Amino acid sequence: MILKVEEPVREFQSQIIRSKMAANPNIRLILEDRGVKGEHRVRDLHPIGVRENGKVAPVLEGTKYPTKVVTKESGHQIVCDPTLAYYSTRLQTERITTAVEARKLSETIGTGINVADPFCGVGPALAHLVNTHGLVSSILASDLNPEAIKLLNENLSKWIGMPSGPEITGIREWKKGVWSGVANAYELLELGIPIGFWNLLIINLPHKFIDFLPLLLPLLDSSKPFVVRGRLVCGNGEIEDVRSLISDYFPNGSDIVVDPRSEYSPNTKLCSVTIRTFAPIE
Repeated sequence: MILKVEEPVREFQSQIIRSKMAANPNIRLILEDRGVKGEHRVRDLHPIGVRENGKVAPVLEGTKYPTKVVTKESGHQIVCDPTLAYYSTRLQTERITTAVEARKLSETIGTGINVADPFCGVGPALAHLVNTHGLVSSILASDLNPEAIKLLNENLSKWIGMPSGPEITGIREWKKGVWSGVANAYELLELGIPIGFWNLLIINLPHKFIDFLPLLLPLLDSSKPFVVRGRLVCGNGEIEDVRSLISDYFPNGSDIVVDPRSEYSPNTKLCSVTIRTFAPIE
């Protein structure tokens, strides 16, 4: 369990830990969230409570505990480590929606689809796709965080039997149709991966969705219907403007949905984005 402990209740931290663990007997470790840190914006997490031999106790500052875990999501097992790579259980609904869109797209095209996820993290979105028989033909999974890619490759080895070596360097094709590795999405089109090939593009980078959208569109096979899924942050009164801006990149008749899901700040919304293009781009 990950908690934020506000200063006004800091003196009650021990009681909070015991109460949380009593209510959730499967919790082994409670981590305090102290914000994000580093180039990859990973949560700064510190153990504050542990269950050992059936007993719950506070953790002394600086004590280390293993934080790598296997979580289950819609029946899929996902290896993750919140101290090394971003993973949010709250996005499960988004990932399920992406899987629904993927199935519809596959039915429309009539074959398994090729999925590009250039901000994949440990691969939770892919878990819903590659574990569905016949849904996915090829995947491109990349991230700027090498620790996330190590966990991703561990997951892919379990999900689809992908071989992987101990050294995590640049992006590569580990087996036919399976590309993964460390890559800056700004440079992705220059790294020798297939261009004009992918049917589903996932852009899970809310603050830079609009920036990356035109840069990554050449990945898509515009001779067939394709789908773009992602999230973005925009001002409360800017949703229609953003939808109009996105529509400039796609042919007339494309279905562009910018759906505000939650408050990101008092003046901004976190939106789910779905773009369905049915006709080839000329």
